[in-house]
Amino acid sequence: MAEAQTKQGISADELLIVDALPKIPPGLNGRYSLETNPSKKVSALYSLEVTAPHLIADHWILIAAKPPHLPSQRISNVTSKTKSKVIIEEGPLQRELLVTHIPVKGPQDKNAISWQMLITAELNARHVIVDSKMPKKAVKDLTPLEKQFCLRTTEQLDYTSAMLRQ
Repeated sequence: MAEAQTKQGISADELLIVDALPKIPPGLNGRYSLETNPSKKVSALYSLEVTAPHLIADHWILIAAKPPHLPSQRISNVTSKTKSKVIIEEGPLQRELLVTHIPVKGPQDKNAISWQMLITAELNARHVIVDSKMPKKAVKDLTPLEKQFCLRTTEQLDYTSAMLRQ
């Protein structure tokens, strides 16, 4: 079962783990640092509609993974208009899953279903901060062999293509 969450969406156990991590002194990145600040709160409505003309259901079970917490977003709430239960998946990611049981109430529900999940999140803005007081470190040019290796054609990118050179 899911643990109780604090106001920030982090469990008490997670807060203890974060507090136990070693503190990294400032200045290791020299001239650059990353500043993260809450930017804005957003809401997203995910809708699912299933139509299966040849299916005759007596009930529906819908399973949706809750969005993850990321450095750029903190999920504050996930709800469904239909009563849902939160479980933890047994896979390696241990994601929270929203499980919804929807009974068929009439003939229109036997082969079609509509469902919505409302997600509220706080987005974070991230900015690179440059400390102009710190001296720039010299960076060596690539050797011709290193440059050739870095600019080689791959399945994803061809630096020699006309389209890329425009």
